[in-house]
Amino acid sequence: MLGTTGRICGQIEKNHLCTDYLKLLILDEADLMLDSGFRDDVSKIFEFLYSNIKIGLFSATMRKDILDLTQ
Repeated sequence: MLGTTGRICGQIEKNHLCTDYLKLLILDEADLMLDSGFRDDVSKIFEFLYSNIKIGLFSATMRKDILDLTQ
């Protein structure tokens, strides 16, 4: 599925998107997302993921404080 963080959260909460078999999550422009008030949506999505999922964060620039948060 491809969507904004809000759309993905909504689909998960309505049980329209099952994360049980999800193996990979990619967040593009992750620094802007985490810095622009979407941090809560990203955190909600992470709550539904298993610990063994691979997460890719991509951005042209990644400030150290945002990078530290991702750890």
